Amino acid sequence: MSQNNTFDGHDPRQLLRFSPNGELCLWTWQGSMPQARAVRDALQQGDCTHEQLMALGVVWVPSTQVLLCDLSLPVKRQAQVLAALPFALEETLTEPVEHYHFVLLNKRAQPNGSQLQVAVVLKSQMQHWTEMLTQLGLTELLLSPECFAMPMATNDSVPVLDLQVFGEPQQLWRLSKWHAAALELGWPEPFAGSSEQTVEPITFENCAWQKSDFSALAWQQLRQTHLAQGIFAQGGEQGLWQKWLWPNLAAVLLFAVFGAQMALEQRQAQQEAKAYQAQTEQLFKTLFPEVKRVVNIKAQTLNRLKSPQDSGSRAALMPLIYRLEPIVLQQPQVKVGRLSWQQSRQGGQLQLQLSSQNTAALQGLQAQLKSQAPALAVQLQIKNVTPEMTQGELNVVAN
Repeated sequence: MSQNNTFDGHDPRQLLRFSPNGELCLWTWQGSMPQARAVRDALQQGDCTHEQLMALGVVWVPSTQVLLCDLSLPVKRQAQVLAALPFALEETLTEPVEHYHFVLLNKRAQPNGSQLQVAVVLKSQMQHWTEMLTQLGLTELLLSPECFAMPMATNDSVPVLDLQVFGEPQQLWRLSKWHAAALELGWPEPFAGSSEQTVEPITFENCAWQKSDFSALAWQQLRQTHLAQGIFAQGGEQGLWQKWLWPNLAAVLLFAVFGAQMALEQRQAQQEAKAYQAQTEQLFKTLFPEVKRVVNIKAQTLNRLKSPQDSGSRAALMPLIYRLEPIVLQQPQVKVGRLSWQQSRQGGQLQLQLSSQNTAALQGLQAQLKSQAPALAVQLQIKNVTPEMTQGELNVVAN
């Protein structure tokens, strides 16, 4: 193709085809003799665009590199069919089945199983084709054997295309909807003596080489011949899954972090509630040492307050306790030990023995009391300091 050729994505005289040596070429022709040019070179030199190549819709591969075959299997489910395919064709292949890629072109149910049409390609060949399409950004194009560009055989004739137009001394026979044969020139007709059909030589122009040549129904049927399926799928469900793999993983990770944070906050709230409960019980036991069992702190406290023996001595103490309790509980690091109360005419003095892992917590409690209860006279004395614990005495005077 000369550089002054124009490229039209809808020109029927253009096609994309892999050569037998694996080079992806753009073929153009004036008349009956096509000329090939490497797609990579055409793109680099600006003689075509990616959008124009995408408009062709399909990349053809040499039929000589694809085995098309028929077989029957005594299974009907798709998963069973795909699992049995390699072993059913094992004897017809020249290499171990692990080296081949199997594509189910058509499946027809039968009373005793399934009738199948299958395409078989070496995995190494498929790997090369798909990698080149990926490099060129053409993975959304169909990848199909070139025989499916030919018109189908009829009851009267079988179309035959001379592949010398591609520089290959062969003839391509389209025997039926799912069958074709690529034969060296001069070989006997593949159907000789088996039917009334005659050979119908066709030209390059008689084939449908690009998407615009197909009707909507014919295009859907051609999609069944797409070789890039299964592990080689670039579009469709697997391609979409791969495309959204990292966003999906990020979403899962986000939900996991959110769930872990919620669980951590819930556990922290439970721990704080337990600490609050423990401090409340400790304060109750300190205030009412004669009570041996704590069942319901609120009810037991009300009962004790209603007791005649406690009403006089604790008349000023309980309001003070109610004022101190929420402030003390704001410091979960501070533990309240022994509590003593001295009643006086003006009010009384409450003395609390405190302990904590550090002095700052005790000083923080004193600062909170002075800030939140300024009417109380609060004095903190540090009694004992060790690397493990700090002990102090808090005197609160109620006037």
